[in-house]
Amino acid sequence: MQFVTNLSTHGLWPAYSAADSKGRTYPAFCAKATAADGSHTREEHEWQKHGTCSGLARGMYFSEETRLVAEDSLENVRELLVDSAESSVDVEELWEEAGGEAFIALKADSHCRLEEITTCWKKASTSVAGEQVECPDHVLASMRNSAITHGCRRVWLDKAGKCQFINKTMKDMLMGKVPPDDSNN
Repeated sequence: MQFVTNLSTHGLWPAYSAADSKGRTYPAFCAKATAADGSHTREEHEWQKHGTCSGLARGMYFSEETRLVAEDSLENVRELLVDSAESSVDVEELWEEAGGEAFIALKADSHCRLEEITTCWKKASTSVAGEQVECPDHVLASMRNSAITHGCRRVWLDKAGKCQFINKTMKDMLMGKVPPDDSNN
């Protein structure tokens, strides 16, 4: 069985520093954009929903995404995840490797299986991403940080292509209700 050992980019999402008057935390679909070839790829979705709100030209938007991936601000987090493949990892260790609990949001399902990691960046005057910053409260209190709202003390790293079955004992361990046992990792 193959295990996930790498992070992949979901997208580069412009966001508000605080929710707007309607409770929205990010703009979406700021301009009508259609794929010339009618494709429905990840890139087309991300450009239409988020890129059109970025203030960047399409090519620059994806170049910026590529630059941030190459910069690898999550190198220490990635290494911790690779070292913990086939088991679970302590949420506090992830925070420590990311620079603090406000620098990443951890999305997990109700069984504490890690789904996404969100990082936050200051917008530079040229509309590109500047320095990495602490995520705003609305991100840390949202479903983007559901590992915390679900009470996960540890997050499970799933097998690629097949979800790992989480039994009650494992869930209690992931939520910190029982001490971790090497046989459940």
